[in-house]
Amino acid sequence: MNPHRYIILTSHRIQILKEGTDFFSTSTPPISSVIPVMDTIDRCFATASMDDTRFPLPLKVALDLGKQIMNKYYDLTDESEIYRVSISKFTPLSLVSG
Repeated sequence: MNPHRYIILTSHRIQILKEGTDFFSTSTPPISSVIPVMDTIDRCFATASMDDTRFPLPLKVALDLGKQIMNKYYDLTDESEIYRVSISKFTPLSLVSG
């Protein structure tokens, strides 16, 4: 693997985390935007962790661990009454109740 390409690919993953942090730190986003941002990060981690050609095993293991942490946060949002109320305001009732 070309080391320069590896650095670019790795920094793209880090950039996604930085953008997510900046989004939630510098503004007051609606609580309903939490899951879409988490989904973007989760997709990035999942795609990279399954790529056998561009990422070495240690990085793939780290991405898998990151996905496990993301799953804990998904569980916490599932338990949050504030999140459920917020998302129900922006989602058709048929999707929320059923």
